[in-house]
Amino acid sequence: MSDGRSVIGKRKNVENGSEDAELRNCKTSKLYVDNVYEKTSSHGILLNNNVTLSGSLKLPTTGGTASNLNFYEEYSTTITFTWTDGVTNITCDASVSFVRLGKIVVVRISNLSFTGPLNGFVTSVAGSIPSRFTPTVQQSFFSPHRADVSYLIALWSLQTDGSFYSSNVDGTYINCTDLLFFETSFTYPIV
Repeated sequence: MSDGRSVIGKRKNVENGSEDAELRNCKTSKLYVDNVYEKTSSHGILLNNNVTLSGSLKLPTTGGTASNLNFYEEYSTTITFTWTDGVTNITCDASVSFVRLGKIVVVRISNLSFTGPLNGFVTSVAGSIPSRFTPTVQQSFFSPHRADVSYLIALWSLQTDGSFYSSNVDGTYINCTDLLFFETSFTYPIV
């Protein structure tokens, strides 16, 4: 078909492998579907390129009421964490990734390794994460860490100002020479 509309995807018939439908677009930002012969739940549309929606996407459900999927994003950054006693600061950069699906965010923080000695807590600066991932109430989670040769549990919180804060569940990290946080992930809601 040479009507000026470019093909952005094709529907593949899973029974015989033939392509029996085309998705086309044109400069008016309208989406056209040509030659769809059947519509069943076992067949779908194979897209060759990205599709951007200006509204929401409603996915089928096997029970309950389907809701709109109106937000999905993956984001990665490097955040500088600081082990501090209020006077001395020891820093460590960590890879932090976020996946937001609707109102749920999953965060993954890579290993953090500090060499002291120092007492204190670990934090990052306010605004370390974009506001679209910032919780409306403080979120707390636990993760394993090693203080010198002892394996312990760290209490973390993600603050409403976009900063992270961590301390030992008993308080601050006391008389440590080496402090290692293992890679961890946690999930929290966005209201």
